[in-house]
Amino acid sequence: MSEGMAVVGLGRVGLPFSVAFASRGLRVVGVDRDPKLLELLRRGLPPFREEGLEELLAKVLSEGRFTVTGEIREAVEGAETVVITVGTPLGQDLVPDLTPLYQVVEGLSRSPTSTWPTARRGSWREGPWRSSGPSRR
Repeated sequence: MSEGMAVVGLGRVGLPFSVAFASRGLRVVGVDRDPKLLELLRRGLPPFREEGLEELLAKVLSEGRFTVTGEIREAVEGAETVVITVGTPLGQDLVPDLTPLYQVVEGLSRSPTSTWPTARRGSWREGPWRSSGPSRR
């Protein structure tokens, strides 16, 4: 096995992403706060239908390349890369709720082995995100 990766959030984006990278040889530790989801995944049962996912999940679990946990600290130990795939649901005002993202960043910043740059909530720029491409003014 090569380098390790932690994936925070094992929903419709994070789970297929994790399984795909694990199937390519990386050691991936997925983290989610839902204990029922974690139990399903440990048994090789994805919570949604996606062609080929169940078979590939079973394969990477049996090969030990993909594991799941409810603890961010456990997930990031030995990880060279951390990918955050938590939901940011839209509010009634159609503005994304970034609270789940803030919670993950805060959890990462408390990790004793954390060497990733993190930001405090007050330093995050609120509002629309712009690409680095040409301005559309």
